[in-house]
Amino acid sequence: MRKVQVQAAEQAIKFLNASGAKYKVILEDGTEYGDLQVVPPKKKITRTRLRTEYGSLTPIYKDRIDNAAIGDVLVFPFAELEAKGVPRASLRSASLAYASKTWGNGTYTSYSTPEHLEILRVA
Repeated sequence: MRKVQVQAAEQAIKFLNASGAKYKVILEDGTEYGDLQVVPPKKKITRTRLRTEYGSLTPIYKDRIDNAAIGDVLVFPFAELEAKGVPRASLRSASLAYASKTWGNGTYTSYSTPEHLEILRVA
């Protein structure tokens, strides 16, 4: 920090002290002033409601993912599922979670079109 910035910060801190305010100032160089406890905000965890029965999509993708070799492209059409009222996101989420569990993270890439989901095993 430049000297003028430090002087301005120190002057502001004098005003805060004179007013009796509680505060916490952290300068660019990591210097801290004040005794106010700073707590990072908690992350709000949101979960979408499960729209299908647990395990109902497993027969669609399990065998194909288990038997896929490196370089194989798996294609899952959405037409049959949408006729049954299953959202595309459910198949995408379930199949990619199983691929990550089976093959590991970073071992595949996927692409979703309006007609189907494609998964390419790369490692």
